[in-house]
Amino acid sequence: MLNLAPYAEMPAATLAACDPVVVNEHEAELLRASGVEVPSLLVTLGAAGSRWGEVEVSAERVRAVDTTGAGDAYCGTLAARLCLGDDPEQAMRAASAAAARCVQHVGAQPDPDEHGVTVG
Repeated sequence: MLNLAPYAEMPAATLAACDPVVVNEHEAELLRASGVEVPSLLVTLGAAGSRWGEVEVSAERVRAVDTTGAGDAYCGTLAARLCLGDDPEQAMRAASAAAARCVQHVGAQPDPDEHGVTVG
């Protein structure tokens, strides 16, 4: 799996070895413009969800406060769930749910004080 964010041109052989290559809509356009074919491409669509080949998953409706870390949460959860044996749709649903939780607070992680978590 390769999260091609931020976008950078990569050798076609590298991209062909990844299952999937994960990009957002903007990065997908840059990839298409490069002319490189990617056999396994997962495109994240923000609030609209994600698409991997024929599989499309809707995003959970939440009030986004800050999108910092949402892509990382999505990709980390996707990789973990695929490693656990989930099929693509199951893994994408879990990844989408993780990203939805991530955008509901400021920053990449919630402030422990705001959630009653004792640190130390």
